[in-house]
This record gives sequence, structure tokens and C-alpha cells, in this order.
Amino acid sequence: MKPVFLRDIPKGAAIVIVALVLLASVVMGREDPAPSSASSPPRRQEAAPPAARGDITLDIDRLRRPKKEGVVPELFGIPSPAKTVQPAPAAQVKAAPPVPSAPPLPFTYIGRMVEEGRTVLFVARGAEALPVSEGDTVGDAYKLEALSDTSATFVYLPMGTRQTLALPAP
Repeated sequence: MKPVFLRDIPKGAAIVIVALVLLASVVMGREDPAPSSASSPPRRQEAAPPAARGDITLDIDRLRRPKKEGVVPELFGIPSPAKTVQPAPAAQVKAAPPVPSAPPLPFTYIGRMVEEGRTVLFVARGAEALPVSEGDTVGDAYKLEALSDTSATFVYLPMGTRQTLALPAP
């Protein structure tokens, strides 16, 4: 009876396997674990490493890296000069609160009318149309202080802040 494994391997695959085995044996044969004195120059005897001789002491403190304040360690312990962390100040100085300011002017220009030498300005606040003359108070918060051909100056009464509304030329 014939062995089963010889009958099932195709000829092409058997040739490739044999070639690989031969190549591996040639490569393995070229390695020379013990060089002969005739084929290669004599090697210089290397001294045993100091650790093997036992005459070296290891100073662990010299191996520790000093921590640099303000530098964030990166991968593999290499500090990155671009990314530095500022040390926290001893006493936190609180920033002054922002200076309060008036809200934006809520009026938009609708038109104007000159009546008996007195100019009446029509402004809108939301959907409400308001006629305003110089010196009039609008609601509880704004007063029309000055009126010219190109601007109307309102004063925000709670803070005394002046705000200007640009007007088109008449």
C-alpha cells in the first residue's frame, strides 16, 4: 500500500518545497558558529564587561532626572519646550469685574418731521413707533439729548452713557 501523503501532493508544490529546503540548507551552511583560524583573521580578545568583573558600583541618584518646573514631560520623558505649564502663583489675584456698559440702543430710525421750526424724530422700538423731540424722555431709560441732520444723541439715564443713532441726510 502507498503512503497517502505522497499521492496527494501536486508535482509543482513538491518542487517548490524541495527548492525551499535546499535553499534553507545552503543558508544555514554558510553560518559559521566557530570560525577556523585559517579562513579568517584572528579576533581580538574583548575584555569582560565591567559589570561581569564586579568592580563597578551603580549610583542610582545620578540616573534620576531632575524635574524641571514648568515643563510638561512628553512621551518617553522628553520635555517639549513648546508646551510649558506656568506654575500657579502663590496668591490668586482676582480680576476686576468688567465695567458695566449700557445696552445697545434699541431704536431704529423711521423718519423726521419739521413743524414750526421744531424737529420731531420718529423712531421704532420693536413694533412700537415713537415720536421724539430734543429733550424728551423715552420710557424710563432714554432721553434725546441732541438732534442734528446726521445723528441723534440719546442718554442712557441709569448710567449717564451717551449713544448715537446715525440718521440719513434730509
